[in-house]
Amino acid sequence: MLRFKTLAFASVLAAAAWPAAAAGILDLTGLTSVQAYEATNTINDGSGAWLAGDARLTQRLAVLTADNRDFGIFPGTENYDIFVSDEAGNLDAGGRYLTIEGNCTVPYVCFNVTGVSLKFGALETFATVLTRAVYGRANSFVPDTAQFAVDGDLNTYTRLGDTIGMGEDARMAITVGFEGLNFGNGGAVPEPSTWAVLILGFAAAGAALRRSRRSAVA
Repeated sequence: MLRFKTLAFASVLAAAAWPAAAAGILDLTGLTSVQAYEATNTINDGSGAWLAGDARLTQRLAVLTADNRDFGIFPGTENYDIFVSDEAGNLDAGGRYLTIEGNCTVPYVCFNVTGVSLKFGALETFATVLTRAVYGRANSFVPDTAQFAVDGDLNTYTRLGDTIGMGEDARMAITVGFEGLNFGNGGAVPEPSTWAVLILGFAAAGAALRRSRRSAVA
């Protein structure tokens, strides 16, 4: 019985040391809302906020219109969709990135996002990494402005252009990430301290098995 308890304890110790499953944005402890800031004439008047449990964050809209969009100041002429994704911008409810897609049918250098953030009560964490950018119609955008969505400055904004003549399904887009947030390390290589606990657990399990075998032979 003692050997069995030792083996069971060692197994539990090893299992407990193994990294927990990786978490996504919507799994973050204390997350209250997602915020997107959209500027028009340098004013953040087209912004949107979504509570952490809002179903729109886990849906990619098939069509963007005045009646089918997540935010934007000019319904019908400039429409935005925001959702949780992987770093390539693919919808992923368990993803660690946010993607904003949009269309624009007026020639005003549209898609003006100043920042994207996660809110944990009164604490606001802004996106710091740009992993994907899709600009609009040729000659309608200002190059290299997608990075302004992650520069931490709400006075600068993306200028991705418009989608005039590109078809109803055409979209501009950015995908952003958040450095420094603790998403968990499931699937990652364990830290040295974790390896130490794992080795201790496996060693204890091995010792218990060896004692059990010697007793059986005797």
